[in-house]
Parts: sequence; structure tokens; C-alpha cells
Amino acid sequence: DVAIHEVRVAEGSELDGCTVDVATHGDDRPVVIAVRRADGRYVANPPSGFVLSRTDVLIALGSDKQLGSLRMAAG
Repeated sequence: DVAIHEVRVAEGSELDGCTVDVATHGDDRPVVIAVRRADGRYVANPPSGFVLSRTDVLIALGSDKQLGSLRMAAG
């Protein structure tokens, strides 16, 4: 089973300043299908080199385990 969740990147988290590729690397991470920036702009299907920043909201697709792993990394 999979779900789609929104996950906010917290200031100082391991995802603040890293790329989408780093955020989704490994079997325990979901697929990021979009990013909502602080100004409300959406970036659909962000490229692997897209740099994440605090207050970004990741729209991610994955299992409960994968989404939980992303939440932990996002702080």
C-alpha cells in the first residue's frame, strides 16, 4: 500500500540544503512528486539536483515506512 503525504522540511534538518536525490536515496525513502516553496509556488517532478530548503513542503508518494523515514529526515 502507498499513500501521498506532505512533509515540511524543518530548519536545521538533514534535508535543509540537500538535493532531492539525497532526500530520496535508498530503499527506505519515498518518491518526491512535487515541492511547494514558501511563496506557494509548486515545482512538479523536481529534478534530482533540485536543492531543498527549510519551509519547503515535499509531496511524496510511498509506503508508511518510506514516508516515516522521510518525516524523520525532514525534522
